[in-house]
Amino acid sequence: MNKHIQVIRLVFSNIFYLVLSGIIFTSMLILLLYAQGLLFFEPYFIFNITEDVIPSFISILAVSLLTSIVTAISVFQIRMIKTSSKKVGAGIFGSVLSAGSGICTSCSTVGFSIASSFGIAGSTAISFLYDYEIPIRLVAIGILSITYFSMVRKITSGCKIMPKNN
Repeated sequence: MNKHIQVIRLVFSNIFYLVLSGIIFTSMLILLLYAQGLLFFEPYFIFNITEDVIPSFISILAVSLLTSIVTAISVFQIRMIKTSSKKVGAGIFGSVLSAGSGICTSCSTVGFSIASSFGIAGSTAISFLYDYEIPIRLVAIGILSITYFSMVRKITSGCKIMPKNN
């Protein structure tokens, strides 16, 4: 657990990665909450969470948070450690895949209107995504977690992080 704290401190000690992570987290959270129908901007700004959508809300929070952390660590590896983008591809791929799954499962209200142009096949696909949104997000959280742990392992095996003695 100590190496995870050291990597987080190392990456987020630079304000650039902290701001990058904050922007990604905020934008993903707003996008996913809006697409899920939990956040409204018109006619008033309303944030509506009822008891039946709490698991969906928690999964949206987890996906947004993990995506922001993994993306910041990926950029850190590319810029600071000079890791090739091919080696960090798993981190970026995991972030994109989880963001895509989070967005796709959140498009239920918008998706049903779009699916009408694709007929029965589109409606079936959207219905499938809507019915299995929590398991799909859990898979995305799993992918992001595996990506995070592998990135921490690569950073700590590539260099020794020496803690400051106060």
